[in-house]
Amino acid sequence: MHRAVVFLICTVLKITVNGCPLGCSCTGTTVACANKDLTSVPYEIPNSTTELELNGNRITELIATVFQGLVALEFLDLSDNQITTIQEGTFQDLPALTTLYLYSNQITTIQPGAFQDLPALYELHLDSNQISTIQQGTFQNLTALYELYLHSNQITTIQLGAFQDLPALYQLNLESNQLTTIQQGTFQNLTALNTLYLYSNQITTIQQGVFQDLSALYKLYLDSNQISTIQQGTFQDLPALNEIDLSNNQITTIQEGTFQDLPALTTLKLANNPLDCNDCELENLKLYLLNNTHLTNASATCNGTYTLVLDFNFTDCSEGTTAEQTESTTDKLTTEIISDELTPEGSTARQIISTTDKLTTEIITNKLTKEEGTTAEQTESTTDKLTTEIISDELTPEGSTARQIISTTDKLTTEIITNKLTKEEGTTAEQTESTTDKLTTEIISDELTPEGSTARQIISTTDKLTTEIITNKLTKEGHRLVTVYIVGTVGALIAIIILVGAVLGTCVILNRMNLKKKSRIEPLDRINRRQFPAMPLRHGGHIK
Repeated sequence: MHRAVVFLICTVLKITVNGCPLGCSCTGTTVACANKDLTSVPYEIPNSTTELELNGNRITELIATVFQGLVALEFLDLSDNQITTIQEGTFQDLPALTTLYLYSNQITTIQPGAFQDLPALYELHLDSNQISTIQQGTFQNLTALYELYLHSNQITTIQLGAFQDLPALYQLNLESNQLTTIQQGTFQNLTALNTLYLYSNQITTIQQGVFQDLSALYKLYLDSNQISTIQQGTFQDLPALNEIDLSNNQITTIQEGTFQDLPALTTLKLANNPLDCNDCELENLKLYLLNNTHLTNASATCNGTYTLVLDFNFTDCSEGTTAEQTESTTDKLTTEIISDELTPEGSTARQIISTTDKLTTEIITNKLTKEEGTTAEQTESTTDKLTTEIISDELTPEGSTARQIISTTDKLTTEIITNKLTKEEGTTAEQTESTTDKLTTEIISDELTPEGSTARQIISTTDKLTTEIITNKLTKEGHRLVTVYIVGTVGALIAIIILVGAVLGTCVILNRMNLKKKSRIEPLDRINRRQFPAMPLRHGGHIK
């Protein structure tokens, strides 16, 4: 009867029996209250306790200061309960606590300051809960924290500053959450971080500089996400990084320089990604893998096949690369001319174009400087000289404009040939001048007739060839254009000869017209002389 009364009093007042909480077992400084169906933390836990096991119960709430006075406590296990919130000051005044288990609860919110005043905390388990947001200051002042486990939650947001003041953090586990992106600065100042787990999330994009300043990072796990693109510079300034796992993502190509400046990298996993080996940019990955022999474990296969990127033949990309370089050079010169920011080569091009424009204007407007003694022979001599220079590609300073002059010549030739002028008697230089003025108007107003469009196309082709000659990077198409170029030159000369012949023909026609006129007058003169012969006069002489 006496014992029953004592037991009843102890149960109601929740006091200890022989220094051990009711329903718990105590061994030395270890208090074991696991799987006792408790709904709250028992009272009167001995202050000398170093290990407290409260896992596997039905505890729903942790009252602030519930662990107050346990200055010797080093290990606390609260896993497998029904705790939903951790309030500020819950673990206050536990200066010796090194390990805290809170996994497999129903925690949704951790208030900032919940883990304050835990200077010795080394290992913190918050995995397998329902946490959605890591707030700023949640883990502040945990200067000794070495391992932090936050995997298997519902985390979608990590606020900037959430991991600040963790100078000793060595391992951070964020796997199996719902992260879609990671902001720059999220892992700032984690100078001791060695291993970072981010696999099995929904990450699609990693912003440039996310891993910046992680000078001690050794292993990085990003597998089983939705990553499609890795921005250049994502992995910069990671001198200790030894392993990257990017397998089971949606990566189709790897930009050049993505894995540069990683001197310690030995393992690169890219398996089970839809790597598009038809994309020539992926050749950069192959070259990287070939040139970095320290990579002992590198796996990357082409999409839908078992062919390794290392074994894929990228020879089809060579010609395309040359063409791209030529196009790039052309674009560069075009940009320089438009923006007037010329390199030395661009300055030369501008001078050529400027000189050509001047000569073209003179040719089109037919306002050439006519000095005394200028003859057709001198003009023909100059033309022959320029033609020789173009064919031999040995240009004198004056001849440097030949490439553009031939463009104008081809254009005028095309207009003359296609103009289909009616060659009637009386066609004069005014008609030719009219045609020239029309062509000039078309060029200035940029409203070309079909014939003018043909000329413009010739100029465009000539410009392209000129750029290739200047940059000395001819593609196969460029070589064909050289042939066309020479044929066009010969055609231009033939056209000039035809034009001269037409002028001479006109002169001959005019000559014949004059001769006909004279031939009509002469018969009349003969008739008059026959009808009215000379008659003698009385005083001498004759009448004509």
